[in-house]
Amino acid sequence: MKISLLLICMCLGCSCVRKDISENVPISLNVSIASLRRAVNTLPDGAELGIYVAEDSPENNYNGVAYQNIHAVVAGGRLELDEDIMLSSTMANIYVYSPYKTTFTDPRATRVTTKASPDFLLGKVEGINNLNPNANIILQHMYSVIRFKIRNLSGKTVYSSILNITLRNNEGYTNLSVLGKVDMKDSSIVPALPSAHAVSISFSPSYKISSDFPDDDNSISMTVIPTPVLSGEMILEVVFSPTDRRSFEIPPINWECGKIYTYNLSITN
Repeated sequence: MKISLLLICMCLGCSCVRKDISENVPISLNVSIASLRRAVNTLPDGAELGIYVAEDSPENNYNGVAYQNIHAVVAGGRLELDEDIMLSSTMANIYVYSPYKTTFTDPRATRVTTKASPDFLLGKVEGINNLNPNANIILQHMYSVIRFKIRNLSGKTVYSSILNITLRNNEGYTNLSVLGKVDMKDSSIVPALPSAHAVSISFSPSYKISSDFPDDDNSISMTVIPTPVLSGEMILEVVFSPTDRRSFEIPPINWECGKIYTYNLSITN
């Protein structure tokens, strides 16, 4: 009986020692992109991303080291980091965004603009350490896509070609914005000021329309910072010539990040 007890105690002691060693051996962080939320499922090789690693909020350190805005490049679905990030038993949160910008210095108030890039992607994963070093990130599209499909049912040729469209706020409203402020901690984005409260697209040659709605690929699309839209706040102006234009009011809706909103508009007279 004494021998049996001694063997059990030795085995338990050995197990505890081995576990303690494994928890304190630094392991390199591995980051891969799981998918994107929308039609595109992968980022191409060579795409540049930025990474923050922190024990809690992205502006903080991890194990006393500031892993802030580390540059990374996509290669075969994985990220090749410019700097090795060593994980201990301390839990880390991983924040990843794209496209990479050297000017991003505040992950809690990162200023972005739809004019600089057609999209801004953001993702995070929590609970990563040296026993779980593989961070599989799902990137979220942070902008809203507004898609317009316009057809001409009037029979008038003057309405067959569009020179310009402008999505704008009505007077007194300021929620439409191409500038946004991103908080990477909670993956949120809000409109930022100052900003022109209009988005305009001009066509040269003119954009042709027919009596049928175009398909998605041939529709008119623009990206905006997500925002609620109340009744009477938002107007779309369509210019056919210097003297011919039409206006459409955008009905109340909440434009959310990562979503596409399609508006079918008809010219009837």
